[in-house]
Amino acid sequence: AEVVAEAEAEAVLPVGTHAFAHDVYIEDTDAYGVAFYASYFRVAANARFAAGCGAAPARVKVARIESARYSGSAVLGTRLEVQSEFCEERSGRVRHIMRDAGSGEELWSAQLVLEAGGGGQSEAMPPLAK
Repeated sequence: AEVVAEAEAEAVLPVGTHAFAHDVYIEDTDAYGVAFYASYFRVAANARFAAGCGAAPARVKVARIESARYSGSAVLGTRLEVQSEFCEERSGRVRHIMRDAGSGEELWSAQLVLEAGGGGQSEAMPPLAK
């Protein structure tokens, strides 16, 4: 997976959003080469980490899924583009939209509320790195 060049992302995305690219590998798929829907959440977690949320994916948990919509399936070799929008400063609310980079087709979208912390302690999410 690679992070889309920051200058390029700034040119096309509003402030508070981040773009991330991920190729679908064999470990993301079932025996038929179709990506597991659960893989979308893992790719989204990697996108948040690449955006500079300040906490590694293992230190951030999803407190709740406010909405999730599966509108298509990625297959082995598909290049995915994830656009993450951090909706409210330090609230932990994030919206993800995942598209097939080749066709532009939206495959998945979700709005999540996240918590950071460990050992049973919850805290507000760190702000997006500038």
